[in-house]
This record gives sequence, structure tokens and C-alpha cells, in this order.
Amino acid sequence: MVPQDRVDRVPSGGARFALRGALRVSRVGASSVPATVRPRARGDGPDPLLSLRHPLVTLAVGAYRVPRLRAIPTGDAGTPFDLRTADMSTDTPRPPRGRENHSEDTTRLPVVPPAAERPEPSAEERSGTLAHFLHLVRSVVPPMHPAGRPFVAGAAGLALVLRRFSRPLGALGLLLAAWCAWFFREPRRVTPSRPGLVVSAADGTVSQVDTAVPPAELGLPATPLTRVSVFLSVFDVHVQRTPVSGVVRQVAYRPGKFLSADLDKASDDNERNSLVLETEDGHRVVAVQIAGMVARRIVCEVAADQRVAAGDTYGLIRFGSRVDLYLPAGSRVLVEPGQRTVGAETVIAELPEPSSAAAEG
Repeated sequence: MVPQDRVDRVPSGGARFALRGALRVSRVGASSVPATVRPRARGDGPDPLLSLRHPLVTLAVGAYRVPRLRAIPTGDAGTPFDLRTADMSTDTPRPPRGRENHSEDTTRLPVVPPAAERPEPSAEERSGTLAHFLHLVRSVVPPMHPAGRPFVAGAAGLALVLRRFSRPLGALGLLLAAWCAWFFREPRRVTPSRPGLVVSAADGTVSQVDTAVPPAELGLPATPLTRVSVFLSVFDVHVQRTPVSGVVRQVAYRPGKFLSADLDKASDDNERNSLVLETEDGHRVVAVQIAGMVARRIVCEVAADQRVAAGDTYGLIRFGSRVDLYLPAGSRVLVEPGQRTVGAETVIAELPEPSSAAAEG
């Protein structure tokens, strides 16, 4: 039983403001206030508002939550209840937040140990990672042809000398060395393996497809053959690839002029190096390296009676050039003027059937 003198006391704090709000509501709207609610006078009995059974108290307490006070109806029915003297010891202790309904979890993610406790990679793992990184670098950065090493070394030495006098000039020399290394690049290519194909001998643009007599220094019959000319600018790869697999039958060099390689008469007047290749079927394909206005040096790395495979690097023309391919009669050309070619990959033509090789010889 709660003492009567404690029931008459008005709760302090938030409960007091809640009860005052209830009284204001009762004064504003008389129709919504019970008939028993009136201003208290001295000597009146217990205030009906203090009873938790009153609807206004229920509304006020529900709208304003009083900290650490919970109305737990205990005792006899109709007995006044004091919020301040309520026994809170009967509350069931709440579990920590976030773990109310969690049972033993057996599907948790594995705990990653901190970096200090992780085992260091072995020597094999480190070497494997380094090898993989080097492989990625090599796949992106093409190797350089050996003929370009003197130019790169000379440009690098010039850059070091110039840097002693001026840093901008030294940077310009380094750019020149980098450009030389890029110009003499020799990227790896994947050559078609189907027999009877003639692949491009150089990177560039097909300048013309016509018929012409092979170079006279080769001593071949003066019969016009299909000629496919590929022009190389200073921005193209300048290494040459063998167009077919077979045996080198003849190599002939002839000095000449240094006209622009995109001119028609460059095939006859300019410096050139000719190569005759014979396939296993007996077909003969002629590849001619022609120097240009800027190019002053033709490099050929194969000799007569040497066996080569399609796509192998066999030469280099420095700083702008042209490559002509003379195809045997009956070949079907697969490129058009203005088309871009990739050395060792672009198919230039299909050779005729092997039975026609005997008639050609």
C-alpha cells in the first residue's frame, strides 16, 4: 500500500510539465475534459490527475517519456500508483544492443590477422611476383632492335653532356634518346600458321597494287608480276619480316638515289636490297627494301641458302622507307591501296595451288 501523503505530491521534472499540458488541454476544450476535472482547492482530496487510470495522465505520460520511470501496474486494482516509488528491480536485464536474438553463430567470416602477424612471403613467391611484373612490362614495352642501340647510346651521352651546361638541353637530349628507342622498336607478332599465305613484310600503308618487273639485279625472267608496295612513315615500325616460310635463294644490294619513298620511281631509282624466297611448294616471292629520302641505311641480316620462317625479322631500314612484294602469277591479293598493314600479321595474298609452281619454275 502506498502512503497517502506521497500520493498527493506532484512528480517533478518531465512529469510535471506533462501534467500541466494535460491541464491546459482540459481548459481549452471543456467538451473533451471529464466532468470530475476542476481546479483544486485547499483541503481537497487526492488529485484525480495523479491516478494512472485517468485518460489525460495516460496521454501525457505516453507523449512525454520520463527517464528511468516505468509504470508497472502491481498491487490491488484501483490502488493509486506513484511513479517515483515504483520498484524497478523486477525489470529483466536487457542484453547488449545488437545481440538480442543472436544465438551461437557458426558462420562468421574468418578473422584476418593483422599485418604484423602475417607470415612474410617466401623467396619463391617474391621471385614469382617479380617475374610476373617483368612479364607485364615486356608485354607492354616492345624490345629494341640491336641496330638502334648505337643511336640510343649516342643520344643518351649527348644528353648527359648537354645537362652539364643546361638542364633544358639535357631534357631535350633525353627525349631524343627515348625517340630513338621507340623508333627502333621490334614488337612481337603472331603470324598466321595456315600454309599458302603471304604476310606483310612491314608496318605501314599500302601505297599501290600493280604489276611490274622484278629488280634486274636478281636475274629473274622479265615477266611482270603483281607488286604490292607498302610505305613506312617515321612513325611506323621499321623492322622487316619475312613474308613466307622457306629458303633464301638470293640476296642482291644495289646503291641508288634517296628520293621520297612514296613516289613510283623510287622502286627503280632509290637504293634497295632485294631478297628471293622460295617456299616448300616451289613458289618464289621477292621482297625489296627501298631507302627513302630520310633513310640512308638498309640493314639485311640474312644470307643466301638460309632457312627462314614467316614473320621472322630479317632487316631494317632507318628513318622512312618502302617495301615491295612481288608475288607469283596466280596469287590472289587480299589488300587494297590505302589499307594499313601490320608486319608479320596482315595477310597480303594467297599463293596459287602447288601444281602451278612447276610451270612457274
